[in-house]
This record gives sequence, structure tokens and C-alpha cells, in this order.
Amino acid sequence: MKSVLVALVCFCVLSKAEDKLREIFRWKTIDYEFADEEARNRSIKNGEYVPQNNVPFGVEVWRDKVFVTVPRRNPGVPSTLNYVPLNSNHSSPLLIPYPDWSSNNVSSRFLVSTYRVKADRCDRLWTIDTGSVIDFQGVGERLNPPRIRIFNLQTNSLLLEYTMKAQDYVCDSTHTNIVVDLGSSCDDAFAYVVDPSSHSIFVYSLQANDSWRIQHPYFLPDPLQSDYSMGNLQFQWFDGIFGIALTETNKYGFRNVFAHPMSSLYELITTTQQLRNQSTWRNSRDSFGAFHILGSRDDTFQAASSAYDEKSGVLFYSLVTKNAIGCWNTRKYSFYSGSINDVVASNDETMIYFSDIKVDSSSTLWAISNRLPVILYGKYSPDEYNFRIFSARVQHLIKNTLCEQSRQFWSRKF
Repeated sequence: MKSVLVALVCFCVLSKAEDKLREIFRWKTIDYEFADEEARNRSIKNGEYVPQNNVPFGVEVWRDKVFVTVPRRNPGVPSTLNYVPLNSNHSSPLLIPYPDWSSNNVSSRFLVSTYRVKADRCDRLWTIDTGSVIDFQGVGERLNPPRIRIFNLQTNSLLLEYTMKAQDYVCDSTHTNIVVDLGSSCDDAFAYVVDPSSHSIFVYSLQANDSWRIQHPYFLPDPLQSDYSMGNLQFQWFDGIFGIALTETNKYGFRNVFAHPMSSLYELITTTQQLRNQSTWRNSRDSFGAFHILGSRDDTFQAASSAYDEKSGVLFYSLVTKNAIGCWNTRKYSFYSGSINDVVASNDETMIYFSDIKVDSSSTLWAISNRLPVILYGKYSPDEYNFRIFSARVQHLIKNTLCEQSRQFWSRKF
């Protein structure tokens, strides 16, 4: 009888978690707004568009646009940077290439492959282009060096393009995420780009138009946390530094930086003051002390993408094997452990692998799930809904969880 009661309690908790996120869009297969049906058929015939090879990874919202990125991890992706109207009447809208079709044509080598993007308060869209594609034989090719591009969202025009220096990346670098650290003016901006393949963070200063690469032992994956199990799927991922999120600024104008490797349980912390200081990273002794381990989550709670809400102080992250979004309230707890982490949303059908999470200026969380482990190691079914975008107000999401502000305050010194 006791086991039945436990099962019922768990079911109720999961049901509430499922209901907190509102599904905005969903797709069985990603399709695009081609000029006409003839253009679509021609694109399919010549291999430029292979429907089952299009897997969305990134989401970002700016006004009435929802940006959706489709990296060229497989051949047959006609456009890597796209958007759909937020007020679309269709539950599965066609993706519209941004800023246009010609910019996304792989032969132009302008926008080659983009995983995630970030919009800032100056109405700019920051993109990180890996410059790499994978052909039909599964062989990767670097068409361009990795590049940061910044677009003016008001005019849909390119503001700036920065090409990484040769020392800022390695042959197998895959820059998968970008966050923007904006100061008192639009020119006072830094971008921090994670490269889980080479276990490094790339730093770019807009004002100086300069960059440098950061490496640290804590960025490496933990071999003991590289085994993943999801239902009947067992696989290994060796991704290093992956999730990165910035807090609000302190009185000195700097932010705390939370980060973690995917194949790890550790959550790391540093400050933007450390990341901005090039000299720190020239000396191994100075650089080692720049990052600290806050603590660790429970076993099998590997985390991918993360996002921070400045209003509540809550850090969110995608829990890979739990098909869930986890949370930790940075203002409520002065320590970090599995006991004060919680789950705000979970569903083993609709929330398989949240590949990106964002929190906008109105404290609304946006997330995209893409069933990546199932597609890679199981079976891709064009008859099922494989990709979804969700949204929820943060206050609603954290209600009745350990991350809600009204709960009892715990405190312990590091």
C-alpha cells in the first residue's frame, strides 16, 4: 500500500510539472517558407533540403519574432538561421530564413551553421557561426573560421562580423552557445561563447574588437558522468563546458557567471571581471583560481543549456536524462547541492532533450525540445511531433518548488 501511495504522489507532482509549460509551437518535420512549391521540390531533388535531417537547436524571442536555429549537423539543411512569427495562426509554422534566403545558402558561406543565438536590449541579434558542415558520408568540413555576426533587428542588416583568430579555436571546435554581457552602453559589450568539443570559452570584446580563448581543468567532462540512459537508450556523450548563464550586475558593474560541462554534475562560478581580464588567462596559476566549484547535483542529473532570471535570481537548466528543466534559487540558498535543486517541468514524451533555454526581460522562460537522443540512437518518426517550443512565466514555473521565494530560507557557508 505504501508503494502505491508513493507512486500516486510522484504522478501528481509530475502532472503539475507538465502543466506549467505552455506549448507554443510543435513540428513533426521542420519545413521552410520556400518561394513556391516548385522551389521546395527542386531543393528536395538536388539534396539541398532533406526533411528528416533538419533538427532545430536554438530558440530566442525578440518582439514578434521567435528565432529558431537549425545547425548543419547533417546535409540537407537549407537555412540555419530562421524565425517564425510569434502570433502565427499555425501550430507548426514554416521557418522563414533570416535575414533572407541568400544569406543562408551554404554556397554563399555567409551563414554556414548556427546552434544558438542571443538578442540584447539594444535590438541586436548575436550569432555564432561554427563555419562547419557535415556531408552525406558523415565527414565534417570547415568552410569558414568560426565567426560572430551581429544583426540590427530593426533593419535586419548586418552590423558587424568578427572572425576568430587561429589561436581561438581548434580543428574540431563546435561553438554551440553564445551569451552577451552588456554594460552601461551598447558599445560596452562582451560575448562569451562555449566550445564543448575543445573544452573552452571564447571571449569577444565589442569595444576593443578583440578576442581570447579560456581553458580550465573544470571545463573537462567527467568520465564517470559520460554514460547516459533514457528509457531503452544508452549512449555516451563527452561534452565539456556547455551551459553558461549571467546574473544581474553588481555595484562594480560585473556579473556572476554560472557554468557547467554537460557530462558532469558540478556547477561552476566565476565573474565577468575574470573573463574580461586577458592577463588572467596567460598565467596558469592565476587562471586556475578564476573558477570555483559551487557544488554538485545528484547522480545522473547531467545538465545541458542554462538560463538565469534576474528578477527572481533563479538559475534554470536542461536535465538531459530526466526530460526536464531543473532550477536553483541563487538568492534563497547560499550553497549548491542536489538537495536544494528542484524540477519545474518534466514530460517523457514532449520534453525529451531541451536543447536551449532562454529567459527574457519580462521573466518569461522559453525552451525548445528536439528529441535529439531518440533521433541519434533510436528512430526518427515523421509521423510524430518531434520538436516543440514552450513558454511560461518564471513565477508560475517555480511555484510550489524549492525555487519559490516564499519557501523557508536555508543558509550554509561555503
